[in-house]
Amino acid sequence: MELYHREFGGSRDAPPVVILHGLFGSSNSWHAVARSLAESFRVHLFDLRNHGRSPHAPTGTLHEMADDVTAAIRSVESRPAYLLGHSLGGKVAMRVAVSQPELVRHLVVVDIAPKAYRPISTELQAMRDLDLSTLSSRSEADERLKSIVPDTAMRLFLLTNLTRSTSGGFTWRCNLDALHASMPDMRQSPLAAGEVFAGESTYILGELSDFVDDEDQGLIRSHFPRAQIGTIAGSGHNPHLDQREAFERVLISAVSRSSSSSSETTASSD
Repeated sequence: MELYHREFGGSRDAPPVVILHGLFGSSNSWHAVARSLAESFRVHLFDLRNHGRSPHAPTGTLHEMADDVTAAIRSVESRPAYLLGHSLGGKVAMRVAVSQPELVRHLVVVDIAPKAYRPISTELQAMRDLDLSTLSSRSEADERLKSIVPDTAMRLFLLTNLTRSTSGGFTWRCNLDALHASMPDMRQSPLAAGEVFAGESTYILGELSDFVDDEDQGLIRSHFPRAQIGTIAGSGHNPHLDQREAFERVLISAVSRSSSSSSETTASSD
């Protein structure tokens, strides 16, 4: 599947960075980070299948999404990339790194672990149950969702998927039926026991998030033995939004350290 793609940064010689968003998200929420990175890197943002502006399909398993991303990276880059994935995108990025390590210069995973999670049912069902045919405004949609999704930030995030249709009404940009069908697979671990990525990796966690527990760090290192694990203070599950400046400092430090290490290795081999 040909994924929607947007590129930041002009130099073809700049090191490539690929960014994958989370569930119900899109590349739009990563524009600010991409612009910051574009000063030193060439940044590729992709919308996963059934999300954002990418095509819809009946299913979207972790393996299917990883295959999409693998093809997408190969279509835009001839060199290994810094591969960053947040939440669902982090699971897809882990899958790509393990199955296609030659494509990944450095793996960055944001606030997700290689384990199974409970299915997200309340938010998804609330979106599916919303009668768009009688909806007159985005604020009305927010009001209707309030009793089922009381968290304001979560409602506003979900409603980033609500868009005007060609007929003037409303439609969901993401493919809710496919997400519902694929939810059991998406919530599983992206990796089987014994699968390992031997390259460099960085895990960036939110201090206030409950997505990755202390005991998960051993699991992370069993699959990614070179993993560096850091936490963004004052951040929840979305550190790139909650504490963007701190997140960018950690991210740029990680990829710069990796770039410096690679240069030293190349110089030594010469």
